[in-house]
Amino acid sequence: KLLMVYNNNSHHKMEQILISLNTSLDIDMHGSGLINRFWMKTSTKKYMTCIVELFPYLYDVCRPWYQELSTTLGIEYIGIKTKRENTIPNLGNSVSKLDMLSVNKTQCMHDRMFRDQDIIVDFNQLNQLLQPFINKLNESITMEK
Repeated sequence: KLLMVYNNNSHHKMEQILISLNTSLDIDMHGSGLINRFWMKTSTKKYMTCIVELFPYLYDVCRPWYQELSTTLGIEYIGIKTKRENTIPNLGNSVSKLDMLSVNKTQCMHDRMFRDQDIIVDFNQLNQLLQPFINKLNESITMEK
């Protein structure tokens, strides 16, 4: 398949592993669901693989676990911080979650409402970051023919 929209919760564990084994490019939100992607094959000239991790806006206290694991396993990695226009819930008063950053950045970042915000991806940025991988992927497909 060229494109597949996938939800971990709708598949048995073995199905999740098989899907990951046959995936070349995975674009996913930061979080524990990314761990199944490490069943992906090592990236080679003949079979390219890449994980794109999307981070909620200003959620930059994350440890680079998925990036380090990707590097260790030979899977290309791209991390993308999403746009400022994301929806961040208000606390019920006039102070927004973003305004709280100057008060206690670490506490705010790990706050569930901040972490679980909706995201807006800049597709121009995504395209620009993905283009080198897409070019290599096209070359690997050409090599197979």
